Amino acid sequence: MVASQVARYKVKKKETLYSISRKLDVTLSQLLELNPGITRIKEGDYLNVPASNAIEPATDKPTINSLQEMQDILEEVSRIEQKGQIKVALMLPFQLNQPLTPQAKQGRYFEFYEGFLIAVDSIRHSGISIDLHVFDTETEGINSILANPAVAGCDLIIGPAENKQISQVARFANEHGINMVNPFTFDSDATENNPHLFQLNTPNSYLYAESAAEFVNLFKTQQIVFLKESGFAPDKKDFIDYLRNELTLQGFSFRDYEYTTAEQLAEADSILALNGPVVFVPLSAKKEVLNKLLPSLHVMQRSNDSISISLFGFPEWQMYTNEFMDYFYELNTYIYTRIYLNPFTSETKNFYDKFKFWYQKDLLPIYPRYGVLGFDTGMFFLEAVSKYGKGFDAHIDMLPATSIQTAMCFRRINNWSGFINRCIYFVNFRPNSTIEKIEVK
Repeated sequence: MVASQVARYKVKKKETLYSISRKLDVTLSQLLELNPGITRIKEGDYLNVPASNAIEPATDKPTINSLQEMQDILEEVSRIEQKGQIKVALMLPFQLNQPLTPQAKQGRYFEFYEGFLIAVDSIRHSGISIDLHVFDTETEGINSILANPAVAGCDLIIGPAENKQISQVARFANEHGINMVNPFTFDSDATENNPHLFQLNTPNSYLYAESAAEFVNLFKTQQIVFLKESGFAPDKKDFIDYLRNELTLQGFSFRDYEYTTAEQLAEADSILALNGPVVFVPLSAKKEVLNKLLPSLHVMQRSNDSISISLFGFPEWQMYTNEFMDYFYELNTYIYTRIYLNPFTSETKNFYDKFKFWYQKDLLPIYPRYGVLGFDTGMFFLEAVSKYGKGFDAHIDMLPATSIQTAMCFRRINNWSGFINRCIYFVNFRPNSTIEKIEVK
């Protein structure tokens, strides 16, 4: 677009890209293309806009609140170029008939949708057109949604979020030969007899099996000590029992140590006569246990040059990394997890900047980050359909995953089942203050 076709627009208080695009009748893609390099907007900033759209209507639309913004995004999606190359149904519990507050559960699905739209925009810029149909499962109801003729003609269904709804939609998808993605629940029952269903969250049985096998691979030459704090129930008993059984089957020994005080734990190395490399595995993921555990192992490491400590822990520890990061680094900490978002990578920073630019807000401080989940899901499966069409499941092994938060490698449970995501991460906080995300397949 030549300079004479471009005008300048001054951003007003509380305006977002969506409100500006609606006010001036211009698409988000046009705004982004005319304003390269912008990471966020605020009152008083100037944006390049098409000159033909620069004249503002006499009456401004009301300031967008959270519910109105949701409706604006739904309308904006209808503007996305729809040539029918990829037809996608997105089913989420937006609850548009209810007020959207920061505490409301539907906020995370709203954010998933926002992240998914960024993926849609990325795919469109590669020359693929997407016909996106978005449904509110709480307001419209599953029966009404499935009765919509547009759904039967889709190449891909993503959602819904509830197990009962998933089973109903999965039957519909199977009858119509449509691949369907379940990004939210851990229930794999519907996957067992539906060859078109993709289960994104690795079920616990697979998570424990993959984690235990990788643990043995990493620590088979080290002394292994399970730590139990008196007074705390072993809330990770299921995983610990699985890990113990795997170690026993592989012929590796381990020790148990129960402690009452931080001082007692700090002296465990002398009590157990530890020497050389040792990995400690607590039986609880609770923050209260970490509060005592980490300083005590720090004292042990600093006071005994003859041992080299590693600490092995749990997915929940991601929620405490800001508070305990220095300890995690020093103690060469590993966690097993389905998901991990490294805040220091360029990919994460770029996504955060783009999300902030598009929506004028930060991601919700929850685990996992639903905006990133929506983006990862969209990028992987939209690219799958764009490359191999509606029957992309036959080529799933040929699809590389470049996810930010969720590793993806799908395998059938059996010859007639759907697909389970078998990829997990081992995240290593290394003593040199770097983070290594190890993909376990």
